[in-house]
Amino acid sequence: MEQESSTTMNDDERKRLRIRALWKKTARMAREQLFETDPMINVYLEDSPSERVERWRWINNDWVVDIATLKVSKEPFAQGSMRIC
Repeated sequence: MEQESSTTMNDDERKRLRIRALWKKTARMAREQLFETDPMINVYLEDSPSERVERWRWINNDWVVDIATLKVSKEPFAQGSMRIC
């Protein structure tokens, strides 16, 4: 009886270690792909005018407003969050 519980514990431990190894591998692969090249290298925003914007977010049953300054490209591009709709 005692052997069965220790075998189960070993199986659980192996499963936990396998999952942890898979997470590490996935994180490493994502990091390599994310920082391999700069997707914004061909996007020039220096000439674009700055705009003041408000971002409204619903947090803890209340609206929170953030003020930010951003630049918007006149030409749409397919990298990042600016896309052709």
